[in-house]
Amino acid sequence: MKNINKVISLNILILLLPVLFISHSQNIGKELDLLKEKTFSVSPGQLLEVKTDVGDIIIKTWAKNDVNVKIFGDDDAKRKMEFSFDQDEKGVKIFGEKLGGGFFTWFSNIDLKYEVIVPVDFDVDLKTSGGDLVAKELHGDLSFKTSGGDIYLKNVEGTLDGSTSGGDITVFEFKGNINAATSGGDIQIESDNGFINAATSGGDIFLKASEGAIKAETSGGDISLSYFGENKGVKLGTSGGDIDVLLPSDFNANVELKTSGGDITSNFSKNKMTTISKSKLIGEFNKGGSNFICKTSGGDIIVKEK
Repeated sequence: MKNINKVISLNILILLLPVLFISHSQNIGKELDLLKEKTFSVSPGQLLEVKTDVGDIIIKTWAKNDVNVKIFGDDDAKRKMEFSFDQDEKGVKIFGEKLGGGFFTWFSNIDLKYEVIVPVDFDVDLKTSGGDLVAKELHGDLSFKTSGGDIYLKNVEGTLDGSTSGGDITVFEFKGNINAATSGGDIQIESDNGFINAATSGGDIFLKASEGAIKAETSGGDISLSYFGENKGVKLGTSGGDIDVLLPSDFNANVELKTSGGDITSNFSKNKMTTISKSKLIGEFNKGGSNFICKTSGGDIIVKEK
C-alpha cells in the first residue's frame, strides 16, 4: 500500500511539474506589494536576526540608530506566510514562516523579499531556506546561511560565516576573517587583513587577498589566488582542477607543490628547491617561512612572481 501511495505521489508530481514551471516563469519580474513595515530604536553594535522559510534578504545601512524593516511579497506570500517581530536587549528579531505543511505547501510558489536598514555598526544573523542574501556598507559579525541562493557582500568590515547549499558566494572589499562554504557554486573573494577559509564541492574558487592565512579546497574546480603582503600560511587543494597563484617577489615560504595528473610551473626567481620533478616541488621561496602548499589530483599548478 505504501509503495502504491509513493507511485501515485510521483505521478502527481510529474503531472504538476509543467504547471509549476509555468507559474514560476510568470512570477519573474513582477512587482511585489509592501506587506509589512516596522521601525525599531536600537544601539550600534546590537544584533539583527532574520529567519525565514523563503525569500531574499537585503541589508542596507544608514546613520540613524534605528532598524527599519520592509517585507515585500506577492499574493501567495500574503496568504501563505506569517510574520513576527521581537526586540530585546540584544537587538531585533524577524521571523517568516509558511502556514500549513505537506507536499503541496513545499512546492508553493512564494515570491518574498526582506529589505532591512540597520546602523553601520551592527551584527547580522540571516537564515533563509530559499533565497539570496545581500549586504553592503556594513561593520559587524555576520552569519549568512541559505539553502537555495547566492550570498553577496560588498564593502564590509568584520567577520563572515557564510554558507549556501546551492549558490555562489561573492565578496568584494572585505576587511576581516571569512569562512565561506558552498555545496554547488563558485566562491569569489577580495579581502584584506584577515584569514580566508573557502570550500566548495562543485565550483571554482577565485581569491584576491592580503595579510592573512589562506585555506581553499574544491572537489571539482579550479583555484586562483592573487596574494599581497606577508605570508601568513597558504594551503590550496583541488581534486579535479588547476591551481594558479600570483605572489609578490618578497614572499617568504616553505614550499610544497604536488600534482598527480598534471604539470608544475614556477618562475619564482629566489628559490631553493630540495626536490624537483614534473609532479613535485619542495623547498623554499626567498628566506623560507610559513607554509605554502598546493596540491591537485587532476590538474596543473602554476606559480608566478609579480
